[in-house]
Amino acid sequence: MKAAATTPPAARPAGDPADRTPPAGAHGGGDPPSILDWERLQALVAATEPRPSEGWVEEVVGLAVEARGPVSSLGELCWIHRQGLPPVPAEVVG
Repeated sequence: MKAAATTPPAARPAGDPADRTPPAGAHGGGDPPSILDWERLQALVAATEPRPSEGWVEEVVGLAVEARGPVSSLGELCWIHRQGLPPVPAEVVG
């Protein structure tokens, strides 16, 4: 009887997903465990103080105000503060 030649199984790299133990609760029943602590994150956001972003007006043409400095996104609300007058709301359009 002739012995069959066998080759050793290929070594898997460290951290191969096939070697990982499934996390607790990964048996398929019920809701999966939450990775994020939402209550803690909500408390952190609620305790955060907003930081004002400041810039200056470069040019005004009709209803368009060109400003420099503030980092803003389309649709964002900005306030234009004027000396001795109430602030004016403005929307970022470009």
